Amino acid sequence: MSVNFSQNGTFMGIIAVADVIKEDSPRAVKELQNMGIHVVMLTGDNERTAKAIGAQAGVDEVIAGVLPEGKEQVIRKLKEKGKVAMVGDGINDAPALTRADMGIAIGAGTDVAIDAADVVLMKSRLSDVPAAIRMSRATLRNIHENLFWAFFYNIIGIPLAAGVWYPLFGWKLNPMFGAAAMSLSSFCVVTNALRLNLFKMYDASKDRKRKMKKVETAENTVSDIVLADKNESENKEETKMTREEAWELLTEYNKDEFHLEHAQIVEGTMRYFARELGYGDEEEFWGIVGLLHDLDFEQYPEQHCIKSQEIMREHGVDERIIHATASHGYGITVDIKPEHEMEKVLYAVDELTGLIGAVTLMRPSKSVQDLELKSVKKKYKSKGFAAGCSREVIERGADMLGWSLDELITKTIEALRTFRP
Repeated sequence: MSVNFSQNGTFMGIIAVADVIKEDSPRAVKELQNMGIHVVMLTGDNERTAKAIGAQAGVDEVIAGVLPEGKEQVIRKLKEKGKVAMVGDGINDAPALTRADMGIAIGAGTDVAIDAADVVLMKSRLSDVPAAIRMSRATLRNIHENLFWAFFYNIIGIPLAAGVWYPLFGWKLNPMFGAAAMSLSSFCVVTNALRLNLFKMYDASKDRKRKMKKVETAENTVSDIVLADKNESENKEETKMTREEAWELLTEYNKDEFHLEHAQIVEGTMRYFARELGYGDEEEFWGIVGLLHDLDFEQYPEQHCIKSQEIMREHGVDERIIHATASHGYGITVDIKPEHEMEKVLYAVDELTGLIGAVTLMRPSKSVQDLELKSVKKKYKSKGFAAGCSREVIERGADMLGWSLDELITKTIEALRTFRP
């Protein structure tokens, strides 16, 4: 990009502005490729700029124009082909860092990205990525060596010390020598492990290119994700429903205090997850989806998630809200599958908030503030407790998000602690 300056119609000068990659980036990319790693540049920048930077860095592939949630979807698709490591430094990278098999954050990045990552590069140099991989491979190799020698040593030494071979061959081992041999075994294992202090993790001369499966990033799939992101971005601009309008619509079809309270609880939970998962700019939208998710349940329980679509369209509600609220009935009353992370969260927490609420009412304090995971798990395992809260749906929702059941319950408890009606 260039900026021209003039005064009274006379050209005075020009300033050129460009994205400049770090000096060590091309070398780091080359080292990763020499290790047999397929390097993809994933960015929200426009395609022309991204390809120019990608060419300078020497990456294998460039995927441009992807929104934060789109990055997470691309990582999900790439994981179907093999192990995926993601390097990022911004808030927008957090969902993808969490989704990757190994999230690597730049030390100078945002706190959100650092919290979401498994590894943090303190010096903020891309050359530390291949160095970290070398160190991890050397460490695993060292562990395997130690396990091999420990087992080999014990397979020979233990039978000898126990006198197993004495009746056959007259072999025996003096207990003092046996004790010394065990100490020597520990000494050898520790000494082998200490060799890692001599390991040169920045030395690329000994890199071995591992056999990798042919990586197919499914260009059509990636294009679909980018297109979906663009449509979603346009939909965000069209989504103008306020929280007040959503509440007015909800109370038009719901009068029961229990249903209204549940709607507000799910709204608060959805707002919490929007903030925690890096969608803070969409917090109100997530909240509205949570507020309206059971819009038709009080009056039309047999047509739940079906009638609500009709009602919302009659009131001119945005299709994105309609799809999101309807998707939480997937596999129960509708075949609309949760696709966006927001929809998967709603699918998982709707039933779970009801179950946690029931557990809370059983406690002397009647409060979620001192509620622990083990208390919820105990009641969760009791199929007769809160039987209306489907365990199958909760577990399916956890799988959709790639979380363990304990992780989902813990996060939801934390969300409920922040709820203020």
